[in-house]
Amino acid sequence: MVADEIRSMIKESGFQPGDKVFSENELTRKLGVSRSSVREAIRILEVTGLVTVQQGKGVFIRESQEQQFQPLATWIQEHADSLFEQFEVRLLIEPGCAARAAGSAKPEELALMRDSLTLFGAAVEAGSVQAAIIQDENFHTLIARATRNRTLHILMKTFSRNLTEAWITSLHVPGRLEKTVVEHRAILTAIENGDGDAARNAMTVHLETAQNEIKAIM
Repeated sequence: MVADEIRSMIKESGFQPGDKVFSENELTRKLGVSRSSVREAIRILEVTGLVTVQQGKGVFIRESQEQQFQPLATWIQEHADSLFEQFEVRLLIEPGCAARAAGSAKPEELALMRDSLTLFGAAVEAGSVQAAIIQDENFHTLIARATRNRTLHILMKTFSRNLTEAWITSLHVPGRLEKTVVEHRAILTAIENGDGDAARNAMTVHLETAQNEIKAIM
């Protein structure tokens, strides 16, 4: 919603390619939302090719027509190190989270995971990438919560709130939304069955597939 509001504000203000747009502080004040929400919305607009962020200078409308034509590939190339560092850490942590959750998830936690998967599917059908991103982050955080390990849960909440590039980028890859529904379902089924090995494998496949598809875009 914040991304859509910023997009409308930019259009209504008549900004041209190369123009500097509102700062994070201005957007936070104008929209009445948190700075973290504004920051994530700007990442979404950057991935989709509307703006580019220049460290220490601000947010600008993209100038390059080539970048506007192929924004996702350009964004991945510019942020590859950060993206793949995030996947590396997630591959170290999340398969173990899934395996542990398979042995410790409570019925109410499984119900929340099922609800998240349903909402993700509804977002895919509606073509809402933003709503899908929210449920993707939620699904993975719920798995970490179900481990009964407070540190793991905090780590995943930190990822979902502050290191969102991997979620945003992967779900903008063509076809990834539909594949994620299937992959999340496989993870959840393994957890519901109490099969730690299957849960670990399903999570590994999910993350590696997303990572490899991002590499293919490059």
